Parts: sequence; structure tokens; C-alpha cells
Amino acid sequence: MDAATAVAGASTPHSSNSSSSSGSERNESRGSRLITGHARLPSREILELREFHEVHQAEVDTRPMANVAASGDGTNTALDSSGTSAFPLPQPTASAQERARLSVVVMQANWRMNPRHKTILDATAIISIVAFVLYLGATMWIRVIDRGVFHASSQRTTHTEHADLPLFSGCVEVACNKYMAAIERSINRSQNPCQNFYRFVCDGWKHQQDPLSAVDAAEAAMYRHALSAIEWSSEDTGGHLSTAPSALGVAKKVAGLAKSCKELSQSSLSDLKRFMAERHLPWPETSRWDLLEILLDLSGNWNVHLWFHVSFELAPFRGRAGEPILRIGHSAAFRTWIATMRTFAGQRAGTAASLRYRRYVGAMLDIFGVSEAVRDEVADKIEAVDRFTLEVLGPAMAETDSQVLRTSIRNLTATATPGIAAGRLLLLLNEYFIWARRFTAQDIVQVENVGLLRSVVYLLGLKSNVREGLTLSLGLRVAHELGWMASREIADLTLELASLPLSAHWHRCLMQVESAVGTEWLSLFPERRGVVDFTRDVQDILAGVLARHKNTLLHLQAPSAALPRTNDSFLATMLPEPTHGAPFFVDWLKLIKGRWRLLEQDMTNVLKPGSFFSHRWSFHGTLTVAEDYFVFPLFHTDFPTAVNYGGAGRLIADEVLRGLYYNHLYYVNPFGDHISRKDYVSQSNSRSSAAVDWSPYLVDSKALLASLAAYRLSAARNPSSAYSTESSLAQDRLFFVASCYALCSSGNYVDVLYGDASHRCNEPVKALPEFTAAFQCTNPHAQQ
Repeated sequence: MDAATAVAGASTPHSSNSSSSSGSERNESRGSRLITGHARLPSREILELREFHEVHQAEVDTRPMANVAASGDGTNTALDSSGTSAFPLPQPTASAQERARLSVVVMQANWRMNPRHKTILDATAIISIVAFVLYLGATMWIRVIDRGVFHASSQRTTHTEHADLPLFSGCVEVACNKYMAAIERSINRSQNPCQNFYRFVCDGWKHQQDPLSAVDAAEAAMYRHALSAIEWSSEDTGGHLSTAPSALGVAKKVAGLAKSCKELSQSSLSDLKRFMAERHLPWPETSRWDLLEILLDLSGNWNVHLWFHVSFELAPFRGRAGEPILRIGHSAAFRTWIATMRTFAGQRAGTAASLRYRRYVGAMLDIFGVSEAVRDEVADKIEAVDRFTLEVLGPAMAETDSQVLRTSIRNLTATATPGIAAGRLLLLLNEYFIWARRFTAQDIVQVENVGLLRSVVYLLGLKSNVREGLTLSLGLRVAHELGWMASREIADLTLELASLPLSAHWHRCLMQVESAVGTEWLSLFPERRGVVDFTRDVQDILAGVLARHKNTLLHLQAPSAALPRTNDSFLATMLPEPTHGAPFFVDWLKLIKGRWRLLEQDMTNVLKPGSFFSHRWSFHGTLTVAEDYFVFPLFHTDFPTAVNYGGAGRLIADEVLRGLYYNHLYYVNPFGDHISRKDYVSQSNSRSSAAVDWSPYLVDSKALLASLAAYRLSAARNPSSAYSTESSLAQDRLFFVASCYALCSSGNYVDVLYGDASHRCNEPVKALPEFTAAFQCTNPHAQQ
């Protein structure tokens, strides 16, 4: 208040004039204010740096003006506001400033941010918003594509109730612990086994890429064991101490044959050329010989299946009236050839793939000694014929639902293949396959793909110049299929075309030797404890099924039972002695010439995964279980019984039952009245009183039930097993997990013969009481 009074007393005419100034002057003075006395000053924290500097400068300028006022009247002394503000400030007297010690603060009106800084801040905000939206979208997308994660986060309590049940805890052996560790890596406990059993068991496996499935892993393990036995055969036989001496002699011969295939130290190219000329394919020259005769001879006698696969039932030694004697089916080698053609030769001329195939054809012609003058001409003809063959036969091979035709030879030639006379076909069959039987027009023939056979007959009826061109393509196929066994150059060239490493040659050698020697291949492996009892249990269950449905006896034997008992066996005398540098192709030809002896003695009747569809076994005769089923992760002598019967037991039952139900699942009436499969079954099986539901996964359901029954039978026969103290429900859970684990596959891989693995695992356990009890499922129909 004193300060205010002092200011009032010191008023000059300027102050009165200021008080009586016009309204416009007051408005002009509002832009800048003079704050005196105890007026509240703005906080320095809220001022910009430039404003703070201006305030400080104003205070500094005020002090010298006060000193000047003290020495004079100071009437003409005033603070010039033009240097600090765009608006004029009132001019106070110096005495008033002296007494009030004024502090002048200038505030910038209408403050704005630097446009550059504003742009940067706006851009930062936009980028932050976009990044946040992308983060939310990615999170939701991951949850949508992985339903298991989303389902686990929302219903973890329900899943835990079933998925966290203990499987098995009684392992005392290394193999058992190894298997349980593999199971734990594959199992996804965030999945509910009562809703999706396959994802519960195989979620960890499906992320692998090699091998593609558990069956492939077992086959790879079998070949690794065979390779070890072959490498040790000439040095140590300690691993085969439990094998008969005669089997050891055969094993050494089998190992020597495989080693000669791997080494290929001696070229047999001249023998290959002579073999092809004797088959009327003097490649790379053309031939005017009957194409049907060439195809039947190569397929039926030499296991070279160019367009189709021919196999026989050895009647009168085998078979009953009404069953097929001759089978004409798909060729796996032809499927591979079609895939190769579509990849290379089927491309537009001049592309990289087309040029690569052209180089392959040119290299093969060079190996066979074709001159430079005619090489391009021959290569052009081969490529043109290959494309033509792909256009004619490719669509027939691509049919998803192959039609199986079963009829007599006379009806086949009259209805399905009118271009072939019955007399001509019978003449060829009796000329080339007299070792099998004498064929008549009433014999039953089974054709898997009628459309393919009709397309082949169309090619056989073309003009002579086209048929001669076809012999060029077929000759190259024979050189490709057999040449890798005769020449190292051809072996490397075929691997390069298939984009395979050179080490793959060893694998195909093992496969070729296994196919050539039949059951003698099993001499490479030691006898395993418990395999004979296991095979007997599975046979006892399956034999009853076959007796009811097919009225056929099943003779299933373990691998060790197929080993030769004496040194006088056929292969013991036919196999060459192990010799370094032996010509493998020549030895292979000798074995194939006597193949009918192998068929007669059931030495090629071997049960392998997928072998029925390759026409390698029959119910008529003794059926030997291959070594593929008795390796990790399907079987081990130290595994719990539940694992062995759930893994190997289910796959063996599956293969046998596919052979049993094959005719019912794939038969098509050849005369066009379109009867359904159910009608056909009811008409052809008068003993069946009820219609059978031929669902796509019928065989999988039957196989699971058969293996479960064999498992129960084993438990009843051996109540004092090593793991009998474990909870029965825990062992049942392990059985079902092992049965599904044997079907696990990688990613979206689907077996072309058996279908989708997830359905094969999920469908059979639906409404199965044993499964419901084992996993405590409240709703047996809840599995999707």
C-alpha cells in the first residue's frame, strides 16, 4: 500500500495526461504492460529461453537509468520500448522507478511453434500410431493362424484337465527314455486330446521337414542299420552272434553285392547295350518291334515298369477260382517320369528347365556313342515324343479316383481294350510268362486304371513312324532306369537330373539289393528278443478277421523266421561270392532271371509299409514282416509293450487290412450299371448279413482295434511284464499316443496312398470307450 501511495504522490502531468488519454491509446498499451510494486511475476520455468533473456536485459537497463535520475530531474529519461517490443510501452518517471525498484517483464503475444519442429512431431505421431496398429494386427493374425495358442489362452483349464494326465513313468532302459523324450518333444499339451488328438500328439513333429513322416524315419533307421552291417560284414560278425551260420554266409554275399553297387569300379555299359538290344530296344536307334511285347517283357520279367506294372499270382500254386491271376497296375517309376517331364521337358522351349533336360539327353547320347552329326536330330525326336506321351498318358495318371476293373481276359479285350485281340494277348502272356502258368481266356485279370490302359492302347495303334519314335523315348527310359547300375557316368547324370547329392547313390543301391534278394535281405539284421511273440499276437488277431471276411489263412512270420536254415537255399547258391570290383549289373541280371524261383518260394512276399500298393505281397503263401517295423520309433525290445503294439502293431494291421478290404474299397463294375460299393459287397459276400460302412477311414479304425486287441492279448499272455506295475490307464494313454505318433508327418504332407494323417489319427478314436476312459473325456463325440 505504501508503494501505491508513493506512486500516486509522484504523479506528474504526464501521468494525468496518461490517465486522460483516449481509449485507442489504452488499447495500444494492452500489448505490453508495466508491472510495478508487488505484482506477481511469471515463473521462469514457463518462459521460453528468449523471453527470459529479454527480462534479464530489461532489469539491467533499468538500474543505470535510476542513477541518472538521481543526479537530475530525469524528466526526459524514459525506457524505449521499441528495442524490446513491437508495441510502445508507457514512459514512467525515473523517481518512481527508483522508489518502486520496478522489474519489467515482456511477454510475447500469440506464440507459435517452429514449423519444422511441428512437422517432425506430427510425423513422429503418425509413425507411432501406424506401428501400434501393425503390432496389434500382427498379434491377432498370429493368434488366428495358430488356433492352438488362441485356444490354449482362452481354455487352458479345460485342456489341462485332459492333457496333463501322466503317460508313463516306469522307464528303466535307455531306449525307453529316448522314446519318451521324443514323445515329449512332439506333444503339445496346450491341445485338448479329446478334441484334436493328432495336434496333441504331433504338433512338435509337424514342424520338421526331414524326414516327412514317422514311417520315413523308421525306413531311414532300417537302412542305417543295414549300412552298418554291410560295412562291418568283412571285418566283424560279433553283432550277428545270434544268427545261424548259414545266414551269416548269405549276409556276407548280400553285403558284397551292395558294395559292388556302391563302387561301380567296373563299367558294364556294353552289357547294358546288349540287354537292351535283346529286348528289341537298340537305343539310340529306333525299333519296329511290337511295343506291347516290349512293355510286357520288361515289366513282368525284369522289373522295369515303363508305362504300367504287371504282376502275377502263381496259380496253380496259389489262388482260388474267381481271383485275379494277372494284375496291371500303376508304375511308381512312370509317376516319377511324368513329374520329371512336367518339370523339364514339359516347359516352353528355350527356358532354363527345357535346356537342362536337353543337356541331359545330349549327355546320354554321348555316353552311348552317338555322333555329333545326328545327335541334335535324335534329341529333337526324343523331346517331341516325350511331350506327346505326356499329353496322352499324363491326364490318365492324374485321375484322383482310379477305377479298378476285374474281369476275364476275354471280356477285357472285348470291352475295355478293343484294340488288342484276346488271342494276341494270350499268345504274348504264354510266351513271356510261361514260368508263371498257362493263361486262358477265362482267367481273371485286374486293371487298376482303365483310363490309362485305354490311353496305352491308343498309342499302340498309331502309325508305324510314331511307334518307332516311341521306341526312342522308351529306350531312354530303360537306359535311365538301369544305366545307373552299369556306368558311373550314367549314375552321376541321373542324380544330377533329380537334383540329388552323389551320396544318394548309396541309398538307391540298398533299395535295389533289398528288392532283388527278397527275404535274404533280413540276414543283415540280428534276431531281436520278443519279435516272434509279438508277430504271433498280431497274427492271431488278424487271422480271425481274414477268416471271416475272405476265408483266407494268414501266415505271418517274423524276420528271423525267414532266414535260411541251410546253405543250400536258392540265393545261397545264386548270389556271387564277395569280390572287389565285381560287375554289379551283371550279377543283378542273373538274380532277376531266377526271380520266378523267389516268387515260388515266397521269398519276395515281404510286408513293408505301402508294399501292397506296389504289388509286392499276397495273402497266398507265407508273409514275412519286414525289418522296417522293428526299428525306432516303432518298436524296440526295451520299449513298453503299449508302445510296440501301438506303433508297429498298428502299422502291420493297417497294411494287412488294406489288402483285405482293397477290392471292396476300389472295385468298379466294368459293365457300366454303376452299382454302389455297398451293393457290390452285399452281392459278392453272401455270408455278410449287415451292410458294411465303407468310410474312407474304415481301415484305420479296424487297424487300431486289431492292434488294441493284440495288446490286450499280449498282456493276458504275459502278466508279469517289466512294466506291469504301471497304471493300466497310463499304459492305455501311452498305447494311443504311440499309435498316433506312428502316423505323424511334417507340415501339410499327405501320403498319396493312405491320405491325411490327422484324420487317420482322429477318426478311429471317436466314441472309442477305451480312449474316452484313458483321457477322461466327458463327451466321446466332442473330438473334431
